[in-house]
Amino acid sequence: MTLRITEGVRYQTTLASMKSAQTGTTDIVEQLSTGKRINHPSDDPSGTENLMVWDSARSEIAQYQSQISSTDLWLRTTDLVLGRVGDLVEQAADLAAGNVSSDSVQRGIAADAIETIKTELLSLANEKCGDRYLFAGTGADEAAFSVTTDAFGNETFTYEGNDDGLTVAIGRQSTLEYSTTGSDVFYLNGQSVFQVLADLTAALASGDSAAIGQGADDLEALSTRVLEAQSVNGVRQERLESAKAYLTNLDAKLADLVDETETADTSELAIQFSQQELALEASYKLASRVNEISILDFMK
Repeated sequence: MTLRITEGVRYQTTLASMKSAQTGTTDIVEQLSTGKRINHPSDDPSGTENLMVWDSARSEIAQYQSQISSTDLWLRTTDLVLGRVGDLVEQAADLAAGNVSSDSVQRGIAADAIETIKTELLSLANEKCGDRYLFAGTGADEAAFSVTTDAFGNETFTYEGNDDGLTVAIGRQSTLEYSTTGSDVFYLNGQSVFQVLADLTAALASGDSAAIGQGADDLEALSTRVLEAQSVNGVRQERLESAKAYLTNLDAKLADLVDETETADTSELAIQFSQQELALEASYKLASRVNEISILDFMK
């Protein structure tokens, strides 16, 4: 009876050794196949938890980076448009200043040029980035400015947007107001640049030197407004670039942590695999000798 128990224990021990060697070999093969040290939560519970936290953080970073990319396009578009607006307003100011005392022919030429500038400025004021209007504030789904003409040909320009800026999250506790409103750029003392240009056209047609001079002064002041808006937009671009650099650096550090925790050491695994093969082979040989159980019998 004692002999039978001893042989039974020996058999169970040999069987457990074989299963352990097989399991170890299977785990190593899986790691070599996937290139990952952790393929199941049970492989490393603590490491798995860390990976989940880091993956979540990287997903959050990716969302902020996407928002930063879209906002960067908006700011670059705004910068280009403001640059052109500034050029046109300055051209109009120069035309006004140069025709305070000119003759009717020259004033007529200047008036035509002012009308062309006004038309282009109105188009720029309703410029879009994607499907949203740049200068309409939070009402960016509708055109920023509209114009109506009465029976006498008099134009009325209306700002349809609002003075609230669009904002975007660029970090967990960081937001950026990134839009420039129509009031920031196209208005001076409650009067739009379009109305200033319309009044200037009328003054050039009538030869009202005082009104022409006033138009030149107003346009110079509006030119300063445009420069100020460009400066604010530039500061926003710098802040956005800083946030982008920070997130890129943070994401790289998290990626390194993920790699260090998750990636398998293939050289070490190759050594372990050889050791497991030897252990498994030894287990098979031992099993074949215990009560004459062959490896084929074991695998049935």
